[in-house]
Amino acid sequence: MIWHAHIRITLPDDLGVEQTTSLFEAERERAVQLFRSQHLLHIWRVTGELANISIWQADSLEELRGIHSALPLYPYMKITTTALEEHPVAALLGL
Repeated sequence: MIWHAHIRITLPDDLGVEQTTSLFEAERERAVQLFRSQHLLHIWRVTGELANISIWQADSLEELRGIHSALPLYPYMKITTTALEEHPVAALLGL
């Protein structure tokens, strides 16, 4: 199943620079692994926000939640997910 996620990150004010840098490095490494495993299919930055729009593949919402909850920045994320299915026009055009 394909999922759309809107992920917003809100970091606490008392998080130090070193810890923030470490978290973002770990997050990037995990994203690469998720792309390679084909769980994370696409990701875009939301301009002007610490947020992204992403497309995921997971068998169920429970699996997707498990993937998200293992992200290094998960404690600071607000995630909105929506299940997606193929649109009839895309099927008609072979997309």
